Amino acid sequence: MSSKINKAAAVRKYQAENPNAKPKDVAAAVGCDVTYVYLVNSKERSKTSQKKPKVTRGQEVLRDEFVKHQRQIAEMEKLLQDAHQVNHVLNKEVARLNVIIQWLEGRLRGTSV
Repeated sequence: MSSKINKAAAVRKYQAENPNAKPKDVAAAVGCDVTYVYLVNSKERSKTSQKKPKVTRGQEVLRDEFVKHQRQIAEMEKLLQDAHQVNHVLNKEVARLNVIIQWLEGRLRGTSV
């Protein structure tokens, strides 16, 4: 078994060093059968080339829905951020008005006493 692994490695190495070599030349140089060179090449191609997954109509619909919901979430997050900013401004205004009310109440107490 290890000799096959070594032969396969030898085939790949020879092909890497001699990219224009024909399978017949590779087989002669490595000392194996031409069909073995084709087998090694076939296994290499199957490792490197993976089929793209076929997208079904249902998956397309789900992807579209997912994208739509992501956009809605982004919009809602922006609205929430804006609401927090408005809330902060209103809280500052309420605090300012409370100071004015306290000052006015103090003035009223001072005039009525």
